[in-house]
Amino acid sequence: MAVSISIEGETPANRGMLGLGHALFATIHAAALYFGAQYLLITIPVHLIYTAVALAQQDGDVRRPAKREAGD
Repeated sequence: MAVSISIEGETPANRGMLGLGHALFATIHAAALYFGAQYLLITIPVHLIYTAVALAQQDGDVRRPAKREAGD
């Protein structure tokens, strides 16, 4: 399964939020390097999780349970 992180076809709002998240994580990674490289063991997996969730939401792949009616 190929995964693309391209933001070419996205709406400007989605592009901005994903880009803002990456910029924020770049800053957090730099701070982790400054305070000790061991903190990258925390920031890199969190960044990967953030990216996976953000891309899944953009693609509409997030599965949510259907709301049940009161009479069901």
